[in-house]
Amino acid sequence: MTIMPAPDLEALVTTWTAAVEASHGLLAGITTETQNEQALALINVLLDHVHEHPELDPLLDVVSSLVEEYETVAYPLDGVPTQDLLAFLMENRDLTSAALAEATRLEVSEIERLLAGEDTWTLTHMRTLGVYFHLRPSVFVPEVH
Repeated sequence: MTIMPAPDLEALVTTWTAAVEASHGLLAGITTETQNEQALALINVLLDHVHEHPELDPLLDVVSSLVEEYETVAYPLDGVPTQDLLAFLMENRDLTSAALAEATRLEVSEIERLLAGEDTWTLTHMRTLGVYFHLRPSVFVPEVH
């Protein structure tokens, strides 16, 4: 068993401070809708470039978690019908069914049936849309009445 040396606290403080400044404070936490919008924009930039710079993947995870944490409090989902949640998420990101289908590789007709409440949600739908919207797939589990 190899024992790792203690982290260099001074280097961590310097690096973290620079990272928080480079993210315009987003890494310190999201507390406003403006910061949330900025974080969503940062996620989109990271998604566009993470394949070229895989070292950015942990940053994408951190920013996604911060967005999820903020949105869980700002937009409670309890009791919201699943199709309304999907419509809200799409509207919030100014997405059409076609754009969401292209981004997720779901069929346009599937998305439109989900929005209309005419189709049963599958695990594939929940997982795919959860990943795309940076939410737990379980938020798409329909309530049983």
